[in-house]
Amino acid sequence: MGAYGKGHLFRFRLQAQEHIAWSEALRIDRDKLCSKFGLPFLAFRRFMSPMLTLQQFNSLIRESLDGRRIGLVDVGASLGIHPRWQAFSEMIQVIGFEPNKEEFQKLEQTHAQSWIQAAVSGKKELRTLYLTKRFNNSSLLRPNRTVLDSLEWNDDFDVASEVSLQCVTLDETLAESQAPVDFLKLDTQGNEWDILGGASRILNEQAVVVEVETEFCSLYENQALFADVDARMREHGFYLQDLANLLFVKPRGMSGAGGPKGRLIQADSLYFKDMSTLSNWPDFKIAAALVAYVAYGYPEAGVSLLDMLKSKGRSFSQEKKAREILQQFHHPSRAMNWLPGLNFLTRCAKRLWLDFRPVGHSVWEGELGNRLR
Repeated sequence: MGAYGKGHLFRFRLQAQEHIAWSEALRIDRDKLCSKFGLPFLAFRRFMSPMLTLQQFNSLIRESLDGRRIGLVDVGASLGIHPRWQAFSEMIQVIGFEPNKEEFQKLEQTHAQSWIQAAVSGKKELRTLYLTKRFNNSSLLRPNRTVLDSLEWNDDFDVASEVSLQCVTLDETLAESQAPVDFLKLDTQGNEWDILGGASRILNEQAVVVEVETEFCSLYENQALFADVDARMREHGFYLQDLANLLFVKPRGMSGAGGPKGRLIQADSLYFKDMSTLSNWPDFKIAAALVAYVAYGYPEAGVSLLDMLKSKGRSFSQEKKAREILQQFHHPSRAMNWLPGLNFLTRCAKRLWLDFRPVGHSVWEGELGNRLR
């Protein structure tokens, strides 16, 4: 249920690559154009620079992968792949799991995207899938009416039907398919902790980044909460990098009361593999980690990883060039740093938003990662 605004900028860059290719094909002399057209062309170069940086980054990563593809495993993929990955689609092999038959039929099978209609759990077993009125609240766990009835929610969690499904584990299923696993994303409505229990090999030996939806109260019966998921991730050598898309919900009958926030219900948690472990892995795993850092908007993490490799006496393919490219990515606000009083204007805008945003029954806070140029 994460926000999908993040990633549109990268998608636009990807679409703009055809313009870059066009200019290169015509061998345009940019310096001559700059001297002829002056400021307008300087602005054009500034606009195109992020696209060129991303193009250079992807070219370097493809060389480091040496023909391999990066594996993105998405469990609970009813809304499709997040736009943040579109800029790297030529390098990524997607393997998705979706138990809901109707939602599964909407997903497109391609050579780069393979979808499996199956429920994932901590072990192979027959379980009940509770299909709710709002499809993306469906779960292998029964909705917890005690908690839900205490919150200002409608009937989205009401169970419409129940079906029995044979569940699979990630470790076993992906080992059989010999699929690459570098990125793991879980959004399974309360069953994430259980799924992680059936993915020990993947977490210990393969995954460099894990994005998992976590809850802070039991929306479903007998579900594990954020503290349980966080402990399991740390056991497997991951650290919490980001916590975003926080959902706050008001108590029942209190819609519009108080301020915008209510009780903290859930959030998307982003985990990175500890760099001291990752630095001992092969170069293609390092390349996958660099892609994830850029996709989520943390290029500085890539520079830190390269520093650790260097401190251990390891060399990464084109390390100097990779470092230079990573340092070229920046937040869009950097383009406005010259503006006097920018920090003051930003604080004023934030204060206006905090003071005058509407108060309803719930509110989402923040988005995962950073936006980059």
